[in-house]
Amino acid sequence: MANLHTPLQSMQFRRLGGLAQVWEVPRVGGRRHKGWDLLADVGTAVYAVETGEIAYTNYDEDGYGHYVVLKFQSDLGERYALYAHLSQISVSSGPVNRGDVLGRTGISGNAKRKGGGPPHLHFEVRTAAYSGAEDPAILFGKPAS
Repeated sequence: MANLHTPLQSMQFRRLGGLAQVWEVPRVGGRRHKGWDLLADVGTAVYAVETGEIAYTNYDEDGYGHYVVLKFQSDLGERYALYAHLSQISVSSGPVNRGDVLGRTGISGNAKRKGGGPPHLHFEVRTAAYSGAEDPAILFGKPAS
């Protein structure tokens, strides 16, 4: 397993109903959570987990809010890291280095709705730019939830 930079300096998981919001935790409507929710005050720096290239940035009012997708190489091959609910995006395209600040945490998208919980970073690992979510633990190890 590669020694990746963490997406936030502090890796404290958001909890809902006593459950850490990690991979596959049940959500409303029978769906399952497809990433990690990491607690962070609004404006906390979000870091590139590895050297790579910004695949795209976007805004989704009803979902991720402001988000960044980073393409990088891992021990498992090409992967994409998605950083969502940002208040600020500091990159637009091109290469980034491991540990570079990509943006700042916030409560954009569905995180700002009542019941969205405290400010947090929604972090995903994917096998493709727009799909293929997989448990971030595959690269970071099992979280201490």
